Amino acid sequence: MQCDFQCSYCGEWNASDVDESAGSLQEYAEDCQVCCQPNVLSIRFDPRQEQFVIWAERES
Repeated sequence: MQCDFQCSYCGEWNASDVDESAGSLQEYAEDCQVCCQPNVLSIRFDPRQEQFVIWAERES
């Protein structure tokens, strides 16, 4: 399932493919497609909206 996240460095929106078979709570790092900085993505499935929600934080 494709979801979007906003880069925590440059603020640009990025598309990310979420692996639905990996569960309703996930976390992994993905580089911004614009500035190439690493973002730690925290992903959860929201059953009310029936979609995944992504939060991006800077990798420390």
